[in-house]
Amino acid sequence: MPAFQLKQFQQQTNRLLQVFALPSEFHSQLTRLFQRYEQPSYRYGTGVQAPPEPAYHLQPLMMDELINELKYMAVERPRSALLLAQECWTDEYYETKKVAAIVLGEAPLFDLAMFQDTFTQMLDSAGQEHYDLLFIHSWKRFREEHPEMVAEWISNWLAGDRLDVGLSAIQSLIRVEAMDSLPTIFRLIEKFVIIGDLSYREEILQIMDGLAKLSPMETAHFLSELTTHFYGEKRMQYFRALCRSFGKPQRDFINRAFMDPSVHYHDEDVIDD
Repeated sequence: MPAFQLKQFQQQTNRLLQVFALPSEFHSQLTRLFQRYEQPSYRYGTGVQAPPEPAYHLQPLMMDELINELKYMAVERPRSALLLAQECWTDEYYETKKVAAIVLGEAPLFDLAMFQDTFTQMLDSAGQEHYDLLFIHSWKRFREEHPEMVAEWISNWLAGDRLDVGLSAIQSLIRVEAMDSLPTIFRLIEKFVIIGDLSYREEILQIMDGLAKLSPMETAHFLSELTTHFYGEKRMQYFRALCRSFGKPQRDFINRAFMDPSVHYHDEDVIDD
């Protein structure tokens, strides 16, 4: 790999941007650029998760520089951005898929039907390891401008045969700290917590853990209300399973939720394990 020089890379990026409206040519040039600077032995910093393979493992500065330019182009040329996103998403490499997801998420929503078609095509061909790219990056503008449609899409996935997609979408709302979406999130996951189905226990645990960190008091109130109005031994067993897997800060906040004597569930042995 040649030594990375910012000025030279900016010149290469400018040449790439000249073919932004030509998806196939852009894809080819982007691939050559990434291959030129790939670093298979790149070491990620502490707490930074390596991307799923295959990946080029590019320097963060390089990706940041390129993405900043692409965001501007996506805003200026939204129709070209949709076509480019479709093209680049077909690539197997993580960084190229990330370019596709970000370009789609930054483009103004000039035609919701076209956006939905593009997003659906990308989602249908995505592996679970790439869901975050779609829900965090490709949904950026859609999430901000059409929260009611976001809730509708998630509800349809949860009600149909794409439960894993719906739960991943909910997790993405928590990761981007979409505080305005908290009431919607609680409403969407309520039935799964009430039912106590262990099939998706890990996913529900991650969601509840994220909610606990994002808004402890609202999450405590949510769980308290459920135990008050939907008491049942099997459900309590499910709650105990959730509690055992929470970290101590989360167990502490749950403990506060169940201190009210009118609540039917209070298990010191579980919470203090």
